[in-house]
Amino acid sequence: MREKNRGSCRIELSAIVYIKASKDYMKIVTPTEQFTALITMAKLEELLPEAFFVRTHKSYMVAVKQIKFLRNDSLLLQDQSFIPISSSYKERVEGVFQKKQL
Repeated sequence: MREKNRGSCRIELSAIVYIKASKDYMKIVTPTEQFTALITMAKLEELLPEAFFVRTHKSYMVAVKQIKFLRNDSLLLQDQSFIPISSSYKERVEGVFQKKQL
């Protein structure tokens, strides 16, 4: 899933920190690289395991294991990135965060 030199590669799910949408392109961020994929967020949401990823905003999805701290309107991730939480996804994100704390 990579558009670097128009090739493709396999990205391990465990390596994904977060995904950011820009129209039909997704920026997939790992600790060491960023990849661009031509796919919609809705399609990615179908493909990725719900237990490991949570949608936080119309343009963002994060790996649950990367969540470090929940703020009122954003998440702090292990890599110190702040990811926005929209009101429509807030309840789901809070539920996932509480389960992670157990």
